[in-house]
Amino acid sequence: MASGTGQDMGPVLEVCGLSVSYPTVSGPVAALKDISFSLAAGETLALVGESGSGKSTAALAVLDYLPNGARREARGMHLMGQDLMALRPATLRALRGRRITAVSQHPGTSLNPAMTIGAQLTEVSRHVLGLSRAASHARALALLGEVQIQNPGRVAGLYPHQLSGGMQQRVAIAIALAPEPDLIVLDEPTTALDVTVQRQILELLADLQQRRGTAYLLISHDIHLVSGFADRIAVMRGGEILETGSVRHLTETPAHDYTRHLLASALAPVSVRETAAVSSPALLRVSGLGHRFRNASTSVLQEISFDIAPGRCLGLIGESGSGKSTIGKLICGIHDLQHGRIEMAGSDLPAAGAARSLAQRNLVRMVFQSPDATLNPAHRVGDILKRASYLAGAPDPGARMRALFDLVRLPPELASRYPAGLSGGQKQRVAIARAFASSPKLVVLDEPTSALDATVQKEVLSLLQELQRREQVAFLLITHDLSILPGMADDLVVLKDGKIVEKGPQNQVLNAPREPYTRALIEAGRSIY
Repeated sequence: MASGTGQDMGPVLEVCGLSVSYPTVSGPVAALKDISFSLAAGETLALVGESGSGKSTAALAVLDYLPNGARREARGMHLMGQDLMALRPATLRALRGRRITAVSQHPGTSLNPAMTIGAQLTEVSRHVLGLSRAASHARALALLGEVQIQNPGRVAGLYPHQLSGGMQQRVAIAIALAPEPDLIVLDEPTTALDVTVQRQILELLADLQQRRGTAYLLISHDIHLVSGFADRIAVMRGGEILETGSVRHLTETPAHDYTRHLLASALAPVSVRETAAVSSPALLRVSGLGHRFRNASTSVLQEISFDIAPGRCLGLIGESGSGKSTIGKLICGIHDLQHGRIEMAGSDLPAAGAARSLAQRNLVRMVFQSPDATLNPAHRVGDILKRASYLAGAPDPGARMRALFDLVRLPPELASRYPAGLSGGQKQRVAIARAFASSPKLVVLDEPTSALDATVQKEVLSLLQELQRREQVAFLLITHDLSILPGMADDLVVLKDGKIVEKGPQNQVLNAPREPYTRALIEAGRSIY
């Protein structure tokens, strides 16, 4: 899917000797160490490495989106010949919104939840390109069509929460395209999506690049995925670029042992779970669950029913927009219950999440897909866990915070750091610790490892397995990564368009699926690479 065009058109971006450091109580810590790379028009360069390698910091440094206190130095950084390091902040902001744009990993956090899709696209065309209101509206509809969204007029009137993850990412791509930039930074643009939608988004990006000639700087932890999309790959570790080359050169004759390690990495296999027969009554019982978002023409959930016994893990799978995350949010009280019943430990939970008692809230907690979106960047992680312990009713929040650090195997000295100073795996451990602050009986895991590289993914999955055994907690695991299910789930529920199409023991569903849709999901998971 690589474009292969533009190699002879001169550099769009040229970075020479870029270094970034973050302040800590024990002195500055280097996140990037004298890295250099270039990018031609119509070319895709992928920065690949495991968590903490510095790839996202490199993208943030190019965009000048680094956290307060970060120190950025470079011998040169030029966009189409213009020196980015010499620009005044206001000039750089204008250039960033016009000639450099970005598509983030989680479109739900980059789209404004209070504005319709059409208003967000129209705003870009009016303020960046100076078009009239009518011309901006027409351009918004055209862009939605260009990113292959059906019925652009209807979608333009919806809000982000009314769209599936794949649709949200298409909108984010349309917004990034709106000012017709020279360069788009793609920060893990598909890891939050199921395998079917991943392929669609990558094919869409390749098609748009071929037609527009835009350069892409692609950030990813998955060298296998980018090898079918990028022109060149730069392998990063410890804030340095170890080697750079064409996809074919790096995948067939890698020069560095670390590159060979990345190529050999599987999708984080964990030991197959030994499933025992259920002998205890249900901890969670969901009956006839239904839900419809305001202004939506159809229901997102219809007649959903399942049970989870104490200490068990139920895997919830299905394509983007199938309703998986909506179920998790209803169980946690983030969305109010409209239809059906949710019983926890034999008692009905109130329809309104705000009406739940402290004891009821403490029973169910959630770990979200992106800790970047849920950990307050202005608070130290120790304070985040201390506050969670206080809200859960802990008699000594400080002592409970220290116990939580030990529970998730984090060194106590990290308590004084802000989230930006932690790797992706460390941030997700903090998010897990926060969920366990109330000693819950059920934890909803919403894509808890999709943003992590294979090595860290395996570590986090092993931690969750250990916590489940030690704490005797039940899990509702929402995932599009079918490879983690044999090691995590006892049972599976397969969703399609808000309805359950199949459910049963995980080994039966994965190895002998009854429904064509389930078989298609499994085959898509095997073929994405």
